[in-house]
Amino acid sequence: METPSARQQQHTRVQQQRVQLRRRTVAVAAGGSSGGVALQGDAFEALRGCEVYVASTGEKVDITNLWGDSDRVMLAFGRSMGELAVQLRRDLLPALREKGVKLYLVSIGTPERGLEFVEKTGFPADLLLCDPDNVTYTSLGLKKGVRQTFFSYETPLAMWERIKSGATKDIQEVLSVWTKTPLWIPPKQDQAFQQGGAIVLQGRRLLFAHYDQATSAHVDLQLLLAEAARGL
Repeated sequence: METPSARQQQHTRVQQQRVQLRRRTVAVAAGGSSGGVALQGDAFEALRGCEVYVASTGEKVDITNLWGDSDRVMLAFGRSMGELAVQLRRDLLPALREKGVKLYLVSIGTPERGLEFVEKTGFPADLLLCDPDNVTYTSLGLKKGVRQTFFSYETPLAMWERIKSGATKDIQEVLSVWTKTPLWIPPKQDQAFQQGGAIVLQGRRLLFAHYDQATSAHVDLQLLLAEAARGL
């Protein structure tokens, strides 16, 4: 039988894990990141030459050509479920536009898949970048693997925090849409294990980075918005 002291110790361990998870989402100077992962080299240079497709036109572009040295830009790297797109469009895009911050959502998939994605989520097609070969994810060193996708302790912790805060409505809404369509399979089998993240740049300079450590362990969107608008 578990003693009160044992239950208290278990509760303390869980609380410590939650604190560690929250601390991993922090603002950083160029060359660093949150999520417990340090960027190797320069984020802009890592992305230079990475080609993606603009969903609205199907045009293939170097992702770093989408903003200039004087622009501030947020790049959100999602998986393929659509929850992030809904939240970005509703909760961040209006405020970012007001501050003059560019926003792009990068998602694994083909341009054709991108158009379907836009139709299902309502995300602006000109702001959706399709990365069928996940070259941007790889170049930035975003997390990828079976352990991060299925077996990380951070996933249940993050999901529990979302349940407590009532932040599960979006995923339920998206699931209700996607379950009515044929199952989508990524272009490459191992892309199902790819995690996302988000970065903010001022021209070529990294201002903020978050690497999702596991499924559902996303950056807090209000923190992301605050960092994107800092000083503007």
